[in-house]
Amino acid sequence: MSPGQSRAQMALWSIMAAPLILSVDLRTISDWAKAIILNKNLIAINQDPLGNMGLRILQLNNHVEVWRKELTNNRIAFVALYPEPYGTPIHLKLNLTTLGLDQHHNYNIFETFTGQFEGLFHSTDSYNFTINPSGDVHAFYVEPSTSFNY
Repeated sequence: MSPGQSRAQMALWSIMAAPLILSVDLRTISDWAKAIILNKNLIAINQDPLGNMGLRILQLNNHVEVWRKELTNNRIAFVALYPEPYGTPIHLKLNLTTLGLDQHHNYNIFETFTGQFEGLFHSTDSYNFTINPSGDVHAFYVEPSTSFNY
């Protein structure tokens, strides 16, 4: 599998709360594959104490699927999957209310693979990101914020 497909597989396993069982010798795999498999954010999403399974909440017209999983401490994980085998990167703009993020006024958004803080967003804002085709994903998680951006 390509790095993007490997990222997608691990992100979807995490969202689905699937058992993380591997049949690979971790001593012999590539560094990029090991980084995906051992990603602490993805493992935490997978093993969140609530034990919820993620659900597909959107199927966008360009075939991108958006999955959502409720986590402890009012956090929510998302995975946007672009499963088409061909094409060019797609730039998406999703309103937070479309993602069901309307219970709090402000949210902190983090990219899941790196843990990078993407910003503070108001519930009426849109979140913009780019996703590659061929089974790649954009994974992110949100937490309520007590900060104000207005």
